Amino acid sequence: MLTLPAYYKALVFDMDGTMIHNKPYHDAAWVEFCNRHSVHIELESFCKAYTGKTNAVILEMIFGSGLSTEQILAYESEKELIYRELYAPHFKLIQGLPELLQSAKQLQILLAVGTSAPVVNVDFVLHKGAIFHFFDTIVHSAMVSQGKPSPEIFLKAAELLHIQPTECMCFEDSFAGIEASRAAGMYTIGIASEQSKHTLLQAGAHEAYSDFTEFYLHYSQNT
Repeated sequence: MLTLPAYYKALVFDMDGTMIHNKPYHDAAWVEFCNRHSVHIELESFCKAYTGKTNAVILEMIFGSGLSTEQILAYESEKELIYRELYAPHFKLIQGLPELLQSAKQLQILLAVGTSAPVVNVDFVLHKGAIFHFFDTIVHSAMVSQGKPSPEIFLKAAELLHIQPTECMCFEDSFAGIEASRAAGMYTIGIASEQSKHTLLQAGAHEAYSDFTEFYLHYSQNT
């Protein structure tokens, strides 16, 4: 049985790269989007730079400042549709996530999503993965003014759960996300979907695991 230290009242999950291994499909979607608009990007540096950021910020990286709200929304919708079409046939939750959510729910641990992704992608993932019903609150890009590494997303999640950030364990896969979680005051767990566990620990994660099965086993055996 899952047993967490009693002072943790909630688990907060980043989505992209943490709940699902989808970064290659986001990368491919941005490349296709830029090709359609005849914009050249240096793939490696761009893909590193956009992680954790909201689409509004990413689109400014591509087109420069000065985009209208209508342009941002239209471009965002176009790119995210490309992404969902690319990723849907390959959709898969990170190993052990449903089991962890089920166990946490049985223990009355609060559950939240804190992501820079737009709400349409959040709905896509949580419904396609059949895990929407587990979560007590969801914070997405439209609910905050700043993406990661700002802690705003995670602070908002704690606020909506009516608990302190220090009462949360937060799962993240990216450097920006780890920085945001630590800045919010949350105990930060790295999920090594893209980076190694060692790299995530060096980036500031308190602990790191290959997947949620490994995390679950650790907190079932070492309590």
